[in-house]
Amino acid sequence: MMKLIIAAAVLVAIAYGQVQIDNRDACQVARSTSGNVMCSRSVTFRVSIDGQQTTVRCSDPSAQATDRCPGCCQAAAIALGLPASAGSGFASTTGGSSQCVCCIQKPRC
Repeated sequence: MMKLIIAAAVLVAIAYGQVQIDNRDACQVARSTSGNVMCSRSVTFRVSIDGQQTTVRCSDPSAQATDRCPGCCQAAAIALGLPASAGSGFASTTGGSSQCVCCIQKPRC
């Protein structure tokens, strides 16, 4: 069952790899994609870290995707106003470089 879920997430990631997830309203983001899950290799969101507005990129070339990805994708879900459990991520090697693929469960709007 877990292999099926991972395979489905990979297929969704390939299909929706160009989706930009940011701090927009979660329902606005959900309407811009189809399916129940939205996935992207280019997840960014703005957050205040130590009082400084910062853009966080889950696929950051200066960080190990395997270490950064799961927590970053959960933080992206929170930035959309969703629970952390709505976000999940995995490292994907494409073209020799490791990237973070975030998948976020779409809210019911």
